[in-house]
Amino acid sequence: MNKKAVLVLSAFTILALLYAVYAADTTAPAVVLISPANGTTTYLNKSNYSYTVTDSSPILWCRLKYGGTIQGVNTTPLINSTNFFYNILVPNGSINWTVECSDNETNIGDATQILNVHYDIIAPTIQITASSFNISEEGLTNFSYIPIDLATGLRECRLFLNNAQKTKTTSPSNGTENSFQEQLEPGVYTWSVNCTDNAGNEGASQLVTTGVKAGIGNLTIDLNAPTEGYVSNTNIFNFQYTPKSSEQITLCGVYFNDTFNLSTKKVANNAVNTFSNVKLNDGIWAWKVECRTLGGIKRNSSSRTVIASYEVLISTYVSVTPHKPDENATDTTGVISFTFTPRSISNIKKCDLLTNNSVRSTKESITPSAINIFPEIDLADGVWLWRIRCINDENKVTSSRTRTLIVSRTVGEEAETDLSKFETITDINALREELPPTGGEKASAKLLVSVILISAGLSFGVFVLSQEKYRGKIFRTVKPPRVYAKEQLKFYIDTHLKKGISEERIKRHLKKYNWSEKDIDKSFEEVYSEIRKAQKTRKIPPPMPPKHKSY
Repeated sequence: MNKKAVLVLSAFTILALLYAVYAADTTAPAVVLISPANGTTTYLNKSNYSYTVTDSSPILWCRLKYGGTIQGVNTTPLINSTNFFYNILVPNGSINWTVECSDNETNIGDATQILNVHYDIIAPTIQITASSFNISEEGLTNFSYIPIDLATGLRECRLFLNNAQKTKTTSPSNGTENSFQEQLEPGVYTWSVNCTDNAGNEGASQLVTTGVKAGIGNLTIDLNAPTEGYVSNTNIFNFQYTPKSSEQITLCGVYFNDTFNLSTKKVANNAVNTFSNVKLNDGIWAWKVECRTLGGIKRNSSSRTVIASYEVLISTYVSVTPHKPDENATDTTGVISFTFTPRSISNIKKCDLLTNNSVRSTKESITPSAINIFPEIDLADGVWLWRIRCINDENKVTSSRTRTLIVSRTVGEEAETDLSKFETITDINALREELPPTGGEKASAKLLVSVILISAGLSFGVFVLSQEKYRGKIFRTVKPPRVYAKEQLKFYIDTHLKKGISEERIKRHLKKYNWSEKDIDKSFEEVYSEIRKAQKTRKIPPPMPPKHKSY
């Protein structure tokens, strides 16, 4: 082959290299905030946030900020899907909340909206209405009231009869008349209604006295079982009740969600009766019993709620109890140990520590019914939601309840807002396998693909590659795997130095994953050398100085 052909092939190869190196993504991710809507007013001290992010490159992380302070980090955001930050504390007043997202080319996009926060500290007011004094000839009494809450709305209202709670409703109507209906024996009764709003404020009505005349039929019905809120995992219930009357009781029936279901004429007066083996579909059921006497008296019992859930509870086989840190604990070191006790009727395969819905650490050597520990976990400053998830040999999985942990190394001081305070050092093992390749590695990979494609398309490629002097030039840029790992190590160090994380903290983290001190020191020297050269030629900005212990 003549020299002209060789020069043409080399030119094509150089052009392919230049395209591979410089065709990087430079567009920032597009972030769209969904809720709360801009300018929304909330009366609660916590809020949920939702957003979407789109980009042509993978998204490394998204984080929620109030002004310059990070409140939460999502390390596994979904592209073109709705993502969430749950139960984030909000300060009283007007705040600017921002969601920032970064792709693997370090492009950062964000979006900001306003949320108005006015804590609700005013209790509901309850007015007793005139219809409360309507008493039927059979002793059926209406306890009517009007609850009013102008902020967060009503959560529930409860009827107190002679200073004891008689019944409640979890769906009171705000600003209109509501009514509890109860069957009363002859006598004098004092009663009141208490209501709680969605912010936890409780208000009470005035205390009212109501009299029931003697001579009215005395049929009463007491509910024995199930108790309020009882849950059945088989959907089979036994409903027990005790009717009492001076007359013969001729009929009793049970209602579910105000719909008649079963009845019986075989009723024992002043004794426990049962509707046995009643099967209910999954859901929440309000049940009560109605009875009638030979003299025509008809009475209803009070109402109770049961829950049918035909699912085998995982807690029957495996459960997890978290110990430390406590709920809403504050840590000032950034290095936290998590303790927990798992229990199972079979061997436990493993347990995971999840922080903000991401697996932080996994432990496979588990001791059931004893305290286990995830020791010395590094966490950045911010608010963290953590829980323990375990799986046993039957592949039954369960998680502990989620707890909140606040990490702040600046307690008592003005909070810092630079990235070094909030960034968590990436797991170096994940870096080796998952992080995008460095610029040099991407160039090497794309060079190899380009050379193969060009060589396959040219009839004289075989001859060129058979010549040692040309083959050496082409493949000299393809580096061995260990070189890739060291370049990724340098990329890791350079990235986190620019984010303001101290040299000491980076070294400590790398040593956990068996990187030798020699490799680490050499990589730091090469990174600093490249930074100094780049600063001299003004190609890249200098790294941010760390707020923590400096190198």
